[in-house]
Amino acid sequence: MRRLTDFVQRLLDGRRPRPFVPTDDETAALRAAIVLKSSAAEPAVPRAQFVADLRERLADRAAGLEQPPPRLKRRRALLAGAGAAAAAATAAVVADRTLIGGPPGLSALSPNDGVWHPVLAADALAEGEAVAFDTGVVSGFVSRAAGRVSARSGICTHQFCRLRLNQPERRLDCPCHRTAFGYDGTVLRSQLSPPPARLPLIEAREAGGQIEVFVPRSS
Repeated sequence: MRRLTDFVQRLLDGRRPRPFVPTDDETAALRAAIVLKSSAAEPAVPRAQFVADLRERLADRAAGLEQPPPRLKRRRALLAGAGAAAAAATAAVVADRTLIGGPPGLSALSPNDGVWHPVLAADALAEGEAVAFDTGVVSGFVSRAAGRVSARSGICTHQFCRLRLNQPERRLDCPCHRTAFGYDGTVLRSQLSPPPARLPLIEAREAGGQIEVFVPRSS
């Protein structure tokens, strides 16, 4: 699966992936990745015109390919039928992200079936500070600025590493890459190009002396 890992990583990094003929297992993995991606809330979708242009270019390129050996026909058929279509859609998202000058990402966590979950006593959160929370379903950070409470996801939008609170520098650090976010979710610095998306907003409020976040039900 090393070829598949390299292929996907290059897509995520905005680089041209190395072409390869996938095995049945690799094709299944591509299919599963796309199903998981499409099931996410508010999935990133490339512009319709970009997809149409990409489809036309792929069709023109496929028409000029030599006939593959018989032993490869079945694998290429699988890839063309589902796996490659999924990979092409992923590539389109990455390429379109680069063209429009920014990465896709969720602006806010908005569960269909959510509940207000208390995470901290209101008087325990001072002005300008942030506190980590974990509801068992969602982890994040609540902060207070200009007297108002807000919350952001605690997971890096690049490769989903759990962020660490750096209170002295008033930022959230990613332990996987040299990337840091502000308490408001904005990217302060990053070694990545393009930089990762802003951290999704989590709805937060003060009620009954508690700070609560609106998250999916645990069961």
